[in-house]
Parts: sequence; structure tokens; C-alpha cells
Amino acid sequence: MNSFSYIFIASVVLMAITRIWLARRQINNVDRNKNTVPTAFANDIPLAEHQKAAAYTVAKTKFSIIVVLYEAAILFGLTLGGVINLTYESISAMELPPILEGLVFLGVLSLVLTLIEIPLGLYKTFVLEEKFGFNKMTLGLGTSDWSHFWRDSNRYNFVANANQWPQLVDTCMGSSDCVLAFHSIHIADIDSPSFQ
Repeated sequence: MNSFSYIFIASVVLMAITRIWLARRQINNVDRNKNTVPTAFANDIPLAEHQKAAAYTVAKTKFSIIVVLYEAAILFGLTLGGVINLTYESISAMELPPILEGLVFLGVLSLVLTLIEIPLGLYKTFVLEEKFGFNKMTLGLGTSDWSHFWRDSNRYNFVANANQWPQLVDTCMGSSDCVLAFHSIHIADIDSPSFQ
């Protein structure tokens, strides 16, 4: 490992420690004040509801500590563990044009990161929020929402119309105009009436 790796490790560890320390402070503060409704809300919020909100805040903040550790482990795995490098080498072996190679690389990493985050999202929605009665979502509705999100976000982030890909690839083959072509197709697609 070089000196940059040690600086990187120290930075991630310091960030994690700081976030955990702040979360612990929040938990302690909520625990200290859970038995008294703030004066400004005393007439509107019953003590039982205030205590339920405090218990949810504590549980959510404790979960955020797990998320901090999980994210740090993922970050170390991606960087020092070589996942990013392995992904890049695998995509480079395909011998794609440079811009297309970069797009595929970013797409694969985005997919991997999304898949890694799914268990946390499921736990938060279907265990943590369910426990306190805040979850009104079913797994089917959540899956539907997620698929609509991906469909819509991909329209914004990638070329939505499949018949435009050949035009983009033709422009990218050995040309510096690839970014301009991608941008033009992207903007034209967003502005089209069918996209609205």
C-alpha cells in the first residue's frame, strides 16, 4: 500500500467515527427528552405519540450507525479490495470505444451499488418502519415503484430511445464528437412530446 491508501483509510475511518459519534449524540439527546413533549407542541401532541416518535428516531438512528459501517465496508471493498479495478479490467477486455467503455463501466458500477443497497432499503421499509406503523407499502407496490423509478431515471440518464443507440455508437467510433452526440440525443429525447 502506498501513502495515499493510508490517507484514504484514515479519512474513511475518521468520517465513520464522526458520523457514529453524531448519531450517538442524537440518540442520547432523544432518550433524555422522550418523556416530555416540547412546550411549543404540548397542546397538539400527546405524550404517547411523542414517545413513539422518539422511539422511532432512536431505532432509525441506530440503523444509520449500521449503514455507516456497511457503507465504509463497501467503499473499502470497491477501492482497496479491487472491485472497481476488476470491473474496469473486465469491461476493457471487451475492446469497446473509449466513451462507450466509460458508459458501460459507470452503468455496471451503478447497478452493483444499487443491488448492494437493496437489503438496507428493504429492512428500513419492511422491518423498521413497519414496526412503528409508518409503512403503508407492500412488497408488490415497492417493486412497482422501483421499476418505474428505474425506467424514468434511465430516461434522464441514458439514451431512452433504442433506435438512437446505433447513431451514438457510429458517432463514437474513433471520434471526439461522441460527447456532443450523446448530449444532443439526450436533450432531444427529453424535449420530445412522447417523453413528457
